[in-house]
Amino acid sequence: MTGEVIRYGYLNRLWLYKDADAIKVITGMRRVGKSVLMRQFISVLQNSGIPKESITYIDMDSVRYDRYRDGKALYSDIMSKDGGGRQYILIDEVQNISDWIRIVESLRNDTDCDIYITGSNAYMLSTDLSTLLTGRNVPITVMPLSFGESMLLHGDDDTRSAFVRYMRHGGLPIIKPAYSEEVSFQMIEELKSDIILKDICRRNKVDPQKIRNVIDYLYSEVGNPISVKRISDTLGIATNSASDYLRLITDSMLFLKAERYDLKGNMVLTQEPKYYCSDTGMRYSQPISAKRDFGKTLENIVYLELVRRGCRVYVGKTDGGDSADRHLEIDFIVMRDDVVDYYQVTESLNDPAVYEREVRPLRKISGRGERYIITYDDVPVTKSADAIVENIRDFLMERSQDGFDLKRYGIDPYLTISDIIASYVDICIRISETVVTSENFDALSSMLQERFFDLQAYFRREEFIEDTMLQDSLANIRKNNVRIFNSMIGCVNANTKGSGYCPQMGGMLEELKGIKDSIIRHISEGPNKKGRML
Repeated sequence: MTGEVIRYGYLNRLWLYKDADAIKVITGMRRVGKSVLMRQFISVLQNSGIPKESITYIDMDSVRYDRYRDGKALYSDIMSKDGGGRQYILIDEVQNISDWIRIVESLRNDTDCDIYITGSNAYMLSTDLSTLLTGRNVPITVMPLSFGESMLLHGDDDTRSAFVRYMRHGGLPIIKPAYSEEVSFQMIEELKSDIILKDICRRNKVDPQKIRNVIDYLYSEVGNPISVKRISDTLGIATNSASDYLRLITDSMLFLKAERYDLKGNMVLTQEPKYYCSDTGMRYSQPISAKRDFGKTLENIVYLELVRRGCRVYVGKTDGGDSADRHLEIDFIVMRDDVVDYYQVTESLNDPAVYEREVRPLRKISGRGERYIITYDDVPVTKSADAIVENIRDFLMERSQDGFDLKRYGIDPYLTISDIIASYVDICIRISETVVTSENFDALSSMLQERFFDLQAYFRREEFIEDTMLQDSLANIRKNNVRIFNSMIGCVNANTKGSGYCPQMGGMLEELKGIKDSIIRHISEGPNKKGRML
């Protein structure tokens, strides 16, 4: 499969906040796919039954919309549509509109609308909006492609070779399957220069070479504790400047900051955090002299995946008690809701001394929570008293927060229509039998929408597009899909009052089963009958 990967997890987060009284702020590093995500969400809106005339998409990078650089012109045009029902306004690269914060806030207050905006500079969006729209904006940070998404983009079947490519070339959607490593690295370096010059230096009036020196230093020290003083001493810059440069670099999202967490004191420590690059391809595109420790690259990839899954991820520090174990470290302490898990990452566990080194900090942990060791070794998932050991490719291919079961696509990317319909109905049945809560809503809703997108894509194949019965059935399924999603939201609200089941879905399920039987019968008996279809 090539072309464009549907970002199911982000689409479902946007859908979750659809019509909420808040501006949806889509942030992320340049070229991670924010604009593509915006267009994909427009398709979701249209497929849910919202008419095209109620959706306004404005790409402020396009000359076509230059007149809207004057924010008042945009405001006037949107207000002229007021009174015709709710408007869905999606603005790409909103920072190119003059006085954009005031314009967006005015639209939100003065008309019946649901607003979604993107911008390249995460610092501008997060800082300005948090100041003006406290409590009235929802930030959604888009990251480069996950390993599974990258496999879909590149049409990979072999996870081993796919992982080597993912590690070296990263997960930026702009890196296409046909590109050589030389071309890929050249494009990555050009993007890096754009971020440095446009997102960091031009806005903040700092020396590009000094910023680049700090960035190069961070790439060479991925996974190592970083202090402002060490940067100052190594690069010969003032400590205040070093501190400012680190903030600007993380604001641009070239790097993510992992703070340290003291398990004994149960507190976040401010000293010597670690910095992980947001895309490993950017690290590998560095000059050949740059340090690229393989184990640290694995650690970087695991960190990004844990963040992508919606977790708060810290570098762990534990007090082992005796002097020999006083400064033991755990690669990652991972928190989500009330669950705390612990992760170690290592290239190999074949050496008994390495195994002992990795499990010793885990043995010192008291309390509940799983202990994991992620390794490059080709090993099946094994569980012992010390830890769960898992191969990194298997870990990355697990169902993530996106609710996107990538293993299913690796097994059979050519699903039959029977497979797709049965899968969709099965997830609907599962939802109806589940206590839907705020904790499991994202995963369940993602699975629901994933199966629906599968169904929709299949029905829009060339051989089916003129089949009236199938297209009418798809329209009915779409209506049911919206009803089921709304029912799930109702269940989440009901759960706070002691009941979170979705019994009201019974009628919808019976209708879906009837549609499924009719479609299968129609395909098997009609003119579109094909051996592979069933």
